[in-house]
Amino acid sequence: MNRYFLKSCVLISLLFMTSCHFPAKSAMDGDNGRNAYNIEVQRTNAEEMLLNLVRLRYFDSPFFLEVSSVTSTFTYKNTASASIPIPGFNKSNPLLLGGESQWQTQPTIQYSPLEGEEFTTQLLQPLGASTIQQVLYSGWEVDRVFQIAVQDLKNFHNFTKEGNINLEEIQNYLNFYKSIQLMTDIQKKGCLKIGLTIKKHGEEKDKIQTLQLAFPCDNKESLEVAKLLGINVEMDGKYFANFIQGFDEKGNVGIMPRSIL
Repeated sequence: MNRYFLKSCVLISLLFMTSCHFPAKSAMDGDNGRNAYNIEVQRTNAEEMLLNLVRLRYFDSPFFLEVSSVTSTFTYKNTASASIPIPGFNKSNPLLLGGESQWQTQPTIQYSPLEGEEFTTQLLQPLGASTIQQVLYSGWEVDRVFQIAVQDLKNFHNFTKEGNINLEEIQNYLNFYKSIQLMTDIQKKGCLKIGLTIKKHGEEKDKIQTLQLAFPCDNKESLEVAKLLGINVEMDGKYFANFIQGFDEKGNVGIMPRSIL
């Protein structure tokens, strides 16, 4: 009996020793761990975005629920019991060992609806030239960014509607697309520099943003895009272009971004 009792004590000790380390690893890496919540939040965000795109396609109002917090409580419990039956009643098994493990997780997820005047303004107001500059600076190609986020570039307009489009509008868009495609070719060669200036106007909160582009003068693409956009400023072998957001003092459009919506 002593031999069985000793083995049982060892097993019970190991059970409680391992339980001290198992919960933390399971909580972080298990089926209900950190990565599981990360994946699910990202997946549902993508589904929500697709749902709102469908709503917009059919002229319905978009609605967003933001995951404001995720809290999860993990509970892990081990119990073990041992009993010695009265001799003579069970000779084949003088020692009985029993145990139980419980693992429980209780997630609490809070959602916050994105609505109100501030959120509506964020959807409807045009993107800033600073946002476009940051996206371009991060490595996105000019043609992709401008086709999505820019409505007007100088005198050239991006497409805004389907249906009957006259030849003048088509040519206007072709010039818009050709300009951004040429700038993309220059960008791929590593020769396009993108900058930004911000000047205060009137009240402190009013600021004028200007998107700046610089590229070499000694290649075919540069000459074509400079001619299309009417860029005449040259310095140190480079063309310099300043696209003010909105209208300048003479009423000319520099760059007119689209809204997020």
